[in-house]
Amino acid sequence: MKGLSQYMSALILLLLSVIGMGIVAMYSMHMKNTVQGLVSNSCEVGYSINYIDYSNEYIYLYNSGPKIQLQSPIEVLNGDKWINTTVVPHDSIFRIHAGDPVAILVMRNRCILVVRP
Repeated sequence: MKGLSQYMSALILLLLSVIGMGIVAMYSMHMKNTVQGLVSNSCEVGYSINYIDYSNEYIYLYNSGPKIQLQSPIEVLNGDKWINTTVVPHDSIFRIHAGDPVAILVMRNRCILVVRP
């Protein structure tokens, strides 16, 4: 009788684990689809941003595509000086102060771009 009780307890725990994993998987798929919908719906313009380097808590990037209008200011290289602006012109180098080498750019049109090394 004790063996049957342990077997039933283990079976119930296994069933609860499978149900829990199913709930987590469904939530993950929902979040993935939500984020993909956000990015694909708001990013009609083809941005072309190239990753240069990460040094001294700055991410250095190059914009070879159209002019980019950001919600937050960044620093753009103008001659030999860095200027604060929210507009990144075509063919310009810009940098973002960040704690890790992944750049997250939020455009004025609410498009979100993630640039990784």
